[in-house]
Amino acid sequence: MKETIHFHSFMELHPHPAVQELLRASVDGSPAVARVGRWMAAHPVLAVTLSAEEVANACGGSLAAVNRFAKHAGYEGFADLRLHLGRQLQQALEPVNKLRAAHGPEAATAGAVGEQAFGHTQRNLQAAAQACDPGLLDQLAQRICRARRVLFMGFGSSHHVAAFGADVLQPYLPQVVEVTSAGGSEQAVRRMTGLTEQDVLIAISLPRYSREAVALTGHARQRGALTIAITDEATSPLAREADYTLLAPASHPLLPSSPMAAMAMVEALATQVIRATPQAVRSLVELSESVLPYLTPDADTASPAAGKPQPQAPHPAGKDSP
Repeated sequence: MKETIHFHSFMELHPHPAVQELLRASVDGSPAVARVGRWMAAHPVLAVTLSAEEVANACGGSLAAVNRFAKHAGYEGFADLRLHLGRQLQQALEPVNKLRAAHGPEAATAGAVGEQAFGHTQRNLQAAAQACDPGLLDQLAQRICRARRVLFMGFGSSHHVAAFGADVLQPYLPQVVEVTSAGGSEQAVRRMTGLTEQDVLIAISLPRYSREAVALTGHARQRGALTIAITDEATSPLAREADYTLLAPASHPLLPSSPMAAMAMVEALATQVIRATPQAVRSLVELSESVLPYLTPDADTASPAAGKPQPQAPHPAGKDSP
């Protein structure tokens, strides 16, 4: 009987807990109070950045209604509610705070921001290299080489890292699947149908962490697949669901996270896999011959005849030359 994965059986689809709290508080309030609650639930990140007066103007209510909603929700006032909401939404707010600081009076110059970005990337790469255990990398590569299927998964900006890993290894392994290539979460679930202990899932998730990546990694582990997490910290939600974790620090002065160290970690793992694959040379020869028609010729190795002028065709008889 064909196996079917029921998406709702292993991951609840529900709003953020902070949004749930706002919605619950708006249910039994007066119409004016409920209007404030519903607006804040629809715009929780924006609400944290506004004053009570600005929230009132944005939702079409009054300042008094905003304060009444805060007290109805169990807080001393709007300032207390906004502080609590900000703590709950810390991960979502972090890039907003970074950008606000970059636009502030103490912000660095444009050139300095660029230097900071390169500096963060260099430190992330160095930290990833220092944290990487060559023995573990070789152990995981050997297991990947024996796998029936190797699946790469990443949502959001991590999708590009997963796509890179799948693209690199596809010529060398029997079956490499990019779980999140198209179609969203539902198609990702379908591509993970039939997971067994013969399969390997390589999941990538960086701040802001994807709920789908965490839930699907846990599902794959329950099905017996070997799960490898590539994430920025050992305490990340993804690391808790995986059998093994490869750390790729992702700090950035402006963006929510930087994928560069994760990309390097995927490259290091893929390199180890290719070296451990017996038929790698043959696979690469076949790939090179396949792409040869699409490559530009090497300028310094062109045939000597290539630069010689070609002979002109003779003019037809009876016609004058121009």
